[in-house]
Amino acid sequence: AVVSTQSGHYGRASSVLLVHQESGREEQVALNSVSSSSPFQITHEMSEVYSSDSGFYYFKVIFESGLEYETTKVELTVKLKCKPLTTPPNTELQEEEITDSNNYRIFVTCSESSYVVMDESLKEVICDTSTGTYNKTILTPCLRTIQQN
Repeated sequence: AVVSTQSGHYGRASSVLLVHQESGREEQVALNSVSSSSPFQITHEMSEVYSSDSGFYYFKVIFESGLEYETTKVELTVKLKCKPLTTPPNTELQEEEITDSNNYRIFVTCSESSYVVMDESLKEVICDTSTGTYNKTILTPCLRTIQQN
């Protein structure tokens, strides 16, 4: 995750902390990640992120003059991926993001045009990325249609 902010010129920063609002945890940010231009910009990358890291973050900047400044809060949402599903017979699985949601859906398409979906109600599942679980765990297979004369 990369968190950036811009602010006016208050002199040189002597200390910058990334603060997790919910836990109060503070992490020292290297001053080389703070631009010296005005307005200055702070960038910090979190290389390992866990579900407990979700929440609001802000930078606390302490200037050489003693002035302290807190930036606007930014929300970090950690999305948990659901476990891979077993592909039912004669199908292909496709993944699609759900608009205006952190969740995604996986849906079945038949691998050949001569196949039909066996159960329309089991054609898709939704992954809830806040818990990393699906709303259903079974997907329908596709069956070959038999032509009767």
